[in-house]
Amino acid sequence: MEREINMNCHKLARFWNNVINTLERNELPNDFVIRGKWINASHFHKVLVEPLDIAEYYGKGMHKIKSHYIQHGRERRYEIFDMW
Repeated sequence: MEREINMNCHKLARFWNNVINTLERNELPNDFVIRGKWINASHFHKVLVEPLDIAEYYGKGMHKIKSHYIQHGRERRYEIFDMW
C-alpha cells in the first residue's frame, strides 16, 4: 500500500512539473492560472501530497543534512501553487 501511494505521488509530481514547464514555455493559454479548476486541483494536490513529502523528508533525516523542509526541501511546484 505504501509503495502504491509513493508511486502515485511521484506520478502526480511529474504531471504538475510538466504542467508548470509547459506554462513557462508559454504553451498554455494566458488565462490558465486564473481558471478555477486548475487552481483548485493544484490546491488539493498541495494539501494532500505535501504532508507526505514533508514526512518523507524528515523520515529520511534530510533535515539533518540540508536543514528544514521549507528552506531547503520544498519542491518548487508548491511555491508556484502558493502564487496561484
